[in-house]
Amino acid sequence: MIGLRIVAPLLLLAACGGGAGGGDAGGGTGGPGRPGGETSTSPSSGPAISLARTGGFAGVGDEVQVAGDGTWSATDRAGGRRTGRLSGEQHAELARLATDPGLAAEAGRAREPTRCADTYAYVVTVGTVRVGFVDCPTDEDPPPVAAAIVRLVSRAAWG
Repeated sequence: MIGLRIVAPLLLLAACGGGAGGGDAGGGTGGPGRPGGETSTSPSSGPAISLARTGGFAGVGDEVQVAGDGTWSATDRAGGRRTGRLSGEQHAELARLATDPGLAAEAGRAREPTRCADTYAYVVTVGTVRVGFVDCPTDEDPPPVAAAIVRLVSRAAWG
């Protein structure tokens, strides 16, 4: 009788999808790196990053979300969506940039208003750290770490 009291809750827990290494709440059936599967917790995983791009001559409004495993999803202002995966080299470099202490310093720094028109404005978010800047070649002292993240993610998602 005591054995039944121990086993029954464990069976119920297993049937509900709980327990160590559980899956996702979305009911997916994928493996690691696939929708519905577990995400990697290996040292090669990095923080989630979002990048928003606005402005320009045509008035864009684009956003890219990069997951810790290097997969990305880009959405444009019209709602068009593209997905992909960073190469191993890109992923490693992005993880390095995202954990660079200089990024937090850039977030806390005040910036002068831009002297450019029709340029892109970017907002890079890594966790709670948010850096916004305008990509104007004549603006002084652009944020180097955030700008490097923008270049890397832009090449991957927008070409």
